[in-house]
Amino acid sequence: MKRRLALAVAALVLVALLGASVHAISKRGAEQKRRLETTDRLQMLCFVLWHHDLGQVPTDLPPPRATGGSGDPTGMIALHEYLMGGHYLLNSEPGTAGSAFLNGDLSNDAWGRPIVYRCPGIVHKDGFDFYSFGPDGRDDEGKGDDLVEGMDLSAASSPAPSPSPGAPDTTAAERSTSR
Repeated sequence: MKRRLALAVAALVLVALLGASVHAISKRGAEQKRRLETTDRLQMLCFVLWHHDLGQVPTDLPPPRATGGSGDPTGMIALHEYLMGGHYLLNSEPGTAGSAFLNGDLSNDAWGRPIVYRCPGIVHKDGFDFYSFGPDGRDDEGKGDDLVEGMDLSAASSPAPSPSPGAPDTTAAERSTSR
């Protein structure tokens, strides 16, 4: 009887440990998915700013300055006013990055927190950055677990934004086709 009880207890402990391991693995997978979704959003914002003004449509206007003042802590008001300022037409057809921006689909990261725009950037000092505070929700100014996408404009020779340090070396399009 004692032996059966000991085996039953051991089996329950084993099941509990397996359940905890499965939960930890699924939590890690969900976290990686949020990171990829957030990186996609940051890259789309870079695309909106770069392709719809700085590279594809001729203009002498630099990207809007945004330093996080009390009236616009995320910098998105300055960005929206700049993009809708009438000096070019933002492509707002369904399914485009411009449409996603205008619909507010690019306003928050995958954790539900606001995406921040800075110009000059926190990482790209001669350009702009879009960044997320990452999983911990703390502003590490582009370090720690923050996710950053941006571009130095003085050295920009191609319209591809540079990924943040430690980010996977894939584009949003490559990831969306591999899903």
